[in-house]
Amino acid sequence: MKTSIFHRFTLESLKQNRTRTLVTIIGIALSMALLTAIFEAMYSGLDYMIRNEGASSGTYQGYYAFMTGEEVEELRSMKEVTQVETLQAVGMVYEPDGYIDRNLVLGWNENMGDLIQIEVTEGRMPENDSEILLYSYLGSAYAKEEEFNYGLGDSITLNLSSAADYVEAGGEDWSYGQYNRNSDSDETDEAETKTEERTYTIVGYYRIRNYNISDGWISGLLITGPGASPVKGDSEADQWALFTLRHPRQFWQFAEKAGFKRLLVGNSYLLIYYGASRNESIMELLGVFVSVLVLLIAVGTISMIYNSFAISVSERTRQFGMLKSIGATKKQIRRTVLEEALLLCAVGIPVGLIIGCVGIGITLRALNGQFA
Repeated sequence: MKTSIFHRFTLESLKQNRTRTLVTIIGIALSMALLTAIFEAMYSGLDYMIRNEGASSGTYQGYYAFMTGEEVEELRSMKEVTQVETLQAVGMVYEPDGYIDRNLVLGWNENMGDLIQIEVTEGRMPENDSEILLYSYLGSAYAKEEEFNYGLGDSITLNLSSAADYVEAGGEDWSYGQYNRNSDSDETDEAETKTEERTYTIVGYYRIRNYNISDGWISGLLITGPGASPVKGDSEADQWALFTLRHPRQFWQFAEKAGFKRLLVGNSYLLIYYGASRNESIMELLGVFVSVLVLLIAVGTISMIYNSFAISVSERTRQFGMLKSIGATKKQIRRTVLEEALLLCAVGIPVGLIIGCVGIGITLRALNGQFA
């Protein structure tokens, strides 16, 4: 029997059983709408968290501390890297009896953009290398109790030593090292006394929401304006290089491949949202959770569509028997069923996609205020 006969038979069967055809298309559309809505919600939620984290703490994915100019250029030339901006490590505050001892002074880069989100809590950003922005806790009531009595517009003179000289190599890793003040080594004492006075005008206070930048051995960062020159010491490694990658999920693989023997700090929350984490157990747990969720959705949608077609096939058993009696083969009957399925899916799937996208769009827009 010719294929065209079965094709006409399929079309006529769908037309004559409009109710069954409509119910089957609705079942397919609803299944597809559910699938679309769930995946769209997951994607939108993840995208929201990435954008929210970028807006609150910065879009940088990681930074290397205390790099040389040659290392920065090498990082910038790597094909995996999409953006590199540097902060100038001006010096380390050396005030053994002062409240801000061991604070790091960084020179601001006007091209930093949204890589770091600086929240100025009082005053303004420094505009040149003679102005400085202090970390917010230095303007708090607690700081004032510690006799740190500086306000906006006041001048402050800092004894700075070379920040890069506080960085020491440690095998495969680099860590922040501090010379021991109680050491009997004359060399160490001499290194600590190599200071240079810098006077700044305090123009504001700020905070960084992402504490990857300012926690650890540094009690706070002091930010001076663009054009600041570093206090020179024995080391030329005096730049912080913040960067982004073309494929953030491969952040730690990139770091291992790059091989810079410098302290590397990742923007931890942002990297987790991108799917990059050094904690394999967390990523495995997320992978299992997503796999189970997808499996449950797939089973539900497949069952719904299967039941729709099962009803259709059961109602047409007599028709199939008549086709066999006039010489139709199992292959031809199977082709008829598949063709009917394709025709129904050709209508149901696009309708489901539209319903799912529109439905989740309306839902997310209605909940937008609560997310904000």
